[in-house]
Amino acid sequence: MAAEDNKAKLRRIFQECFNQGNLATADELVAPDLRDTSPGIPPGIPTTGPDTLKGIVSLLRSAFPDLQVTIDEIVAEGDMVVARPTFTGTHRGDFQGIPPTGKQVNWGCIDIVHVRGGQFVSHYGLQDGVGLLQQVGAISAPGQAIPARR
Repeated sequence: MAAEDNKAKLRRIFQECFNQGNLATADELVAPDLRDTSPGIPPGIPTTGPDTLKGIVSLLRSAFPDLQVTIDEIVAEGDMVVARPTFTGTHRGDFQGIPPTGKQVNWGCIDIVHVRGGQFVSHYGLQDGVGLLQQVGAISAPGQAIPARR
């Protein structure tokens, strides 16, 4: 039963925080001592506590205001939950120095979280950042010319 409860908590993070922009859910479900060991966390985003999730959600929703996350797969065992979500949105705001392109983008991710006492205490996420940067035209795909900036 705990594994199903933990999956439900991660579903809430994606639905309420990312899809709806409700950052209060982070305070409820993320432990103050959470450690995020994900590679590539942008500068200025904390790596501990609920502010980690709030920072990532705010960054993504400001760049992709229509952001929606779909969970393609989710599994849990004991205190660990692993999800493979797909993020979709339209690039309408600055994204890490890349001006808005108006392009519809989507990228995949793998998230691994651990739960203790009903809250997430660790997170490791790996996103397809290269694919996202290719879609917004910041970098070229292999064999393609570097796109011109507008």
